[in-house]
Amino acid sequence: MRKVWELTGQVFGTIKVLSFAGKDKGKKNTWNCICIQCKKKYIKQSGELKRTNCKSCSAKKHGYSMLSLYHVWASMKARCINKNSKDYNNYGGRGITIYNEWENFNSFKEWALLSGYKQGLEIDRIDVNGNYCPENCRWVSKRKQANNRRNNNYFEIDGETKTLFEWVRIYEINYSTVIKRLKSGLNIEDALKMEVDKTKQAKSKIKYFNINGISKSLYDWCEVYEISIKTIKKRMKKGMSLAEALGVTNGNE
Repeated sequence: MRKVWELTGQVFGTIKVLSFAGKDKGKKNTWNCICIQCKKKYIKQSGELKRTNCKSCSAKKHGYSMLSLYHVWASMKARCINKNSKDYNNYGGRGITIYNEWENFNSFKEWALLSGYKQGLEIDRIDVNGNYCPENCRWVSKRKQANNRRNNNYFEIDGETKTLFEWVRIYEINYSTVIKRLKSGLNIEDALKMEVDKTKQAKSKIKYFNINGISKSLYDWCEVYEISIKTIKKRMKKGMSLAEALGVTNGNE
C-alpha cells in the first residue's frame, strides 16, 4: 500500500508538495501545495501534479522570457537534491552538488543569459564528476548532450572514474569497437587498450576520410559537425564530397 505522505516534499515543475490534504469527493488523494515562485497555495490531486504547473505562474508574470530555462533549473535541482528523482543516484547520490547562488532561480537565470543560453539548449557539465557551477557548466545542443551521456555508465581505471564516452576519447578508439569488446566479455581496460591486429584492420569495412589533413571515419566526422549520417549520405549521393556535405571550407579528401 502506498503511503499517503509519499509525495510530501517533492517538486513538480513550479509546484512543491507541502502535505497530504485528504481525499476528495471522488476518493482521490489530494495535496497541499505551494508555487515556489509566486507562493500561491492550493490543493491538487496526484495526477494534476504530474502534468501541470501553477497556472498563475506564467512566464510573463515573473518576467521570464523563456519558461523552458526554468524547467532546466528545476530539473537540475531535482537531480541533485530530490532523493525521489529517478536520476538522483547518478547525481546527488554521487555527491554532485549545485553552486549556492544557483539555489535562487534569478541568479541562475542571470548566469545562463550571460553565458549564451538560447531556447533549446541544455546545461552540460564539462567534468561529469564535477558539480553544477559556473566554471564547470556550459550550454550545448540536445544532440551533443546525448553524445556526452551515451551509455552513461561509469568505469574506473587506475583509480580514475569516467564515463565510457570519456575513456573512448582519451584512448582515441572507436566507440562501437569498445562496445563490441565489452559485449564479448572483455573488461574495460582490455577493451580500450587491446592492440588491433593490423591485418584485420586493413580488411576492416570502416572507411576513413581525410579533410584538411585529418583522417576520421564517416561516423566520427558526423559527430564532430553534429550532423546525422543519414543526412550526409543523402548529400553525398547527390555528388557532394564529404567536406562539401559537412559544409567544410577548403576541405580535401
